[in-house]
Amino acid sequence: MRVLNKRPYPAKILLFGEYTVLHGGSALAVPYHRYVGRWADAIVSPYHLQPFFDHLSTIQIDLHAQFDKDLVQELQLRPLSFDSDIPVGQGLGSSAALTAATYDLASTLPDPLALQKSDLALIEGFFHGTSSGVDALVCYRDAPIYRSAEGLEETHLPSRQALRAYLWITGQARSTEPLVAWFQEALTNQAFKSQVERLAQYSSTAVDQLLQGELTLADVKNISNIQWQHMSALIPSSVRHFWQGTLDDEHVAIKLCGAGGGGSFLLFSDGVDLCEKFPDYMFERLW
Repeated sequence: MRVLNKRPYPAKILLFGEYTVLHGGSALAVPYHRYVGRWADAIVSPYHLQPFFDHLSTIQIDLHAQFDKDLVQELQLRPLSFDSDIPVGQGLGSSAALTAATYDLASTLPDPLALQKSDLALIEGFFHGTSSGVDALVCYRDAPIYRSAEGLEETHLPSRQALRAYLWITGQARSTEPLVAWFQEALTNQAFKSQVERLAQYSSTAVDQLLQGELTLADVKNISNIQWQHMSALIPSSVRHFWQGTLDDEHVAIKLCGAGGGGSFLLFSDGVDLCEKFPDYMFERLW
């Protein structure tokens, strides 16, 4: 029985670029180390992992990475679990972390990020049908990933930022597929498509500003206003009252964090401590 790498694989947060990355906008996703997952030996075989390893056995011929066939067979039979405290269904990469941990078992890996992303997309496809692979790449590389029309780039965030950032995990589970289906259907409307193109520009600006440590509240509010006015179907009713209250607040802005519909949201402030300002909400300070 082989000894598996039991390093932690972090959660991920998509800071900017949900939906718009497919329309010329930039995207930036970062690891979030408050929640992690790692391999653990189990006394009883966790049946829920066996179909996932069967999937890996089926697709390994299509991967750029090389997996030892004996190892894959062992994974299908070995009592093994993935010990994770990453919230499920909240858009924080619970399946991406497991995908990254599995990819780390490969005997050889391709160098280009694009090929790693391609492999990870195939592996994570077990959970979502289709996957971009970016979330799992963040978990695997344990580093921020910047995605633009020019490709992928591993990057870093300046330690000093102009704004404070917070994560709001609502606890309301959501399924990504119907949300994406709604978005794709809405894109057939030219007026909506024009707003998405504006949103893509705002998201790209926000990414550029954040990577320089100079993100402004106006940058985030540009995004927040379009999401509120034109993508309200992605904002659950439990969040709408709070969101609406931030529209005229000069010190707070909120935006989607991933697909929307529930899950998690991001908040930014220009120095105000949002945990103190909104004590009834369980916000987590990011920086």
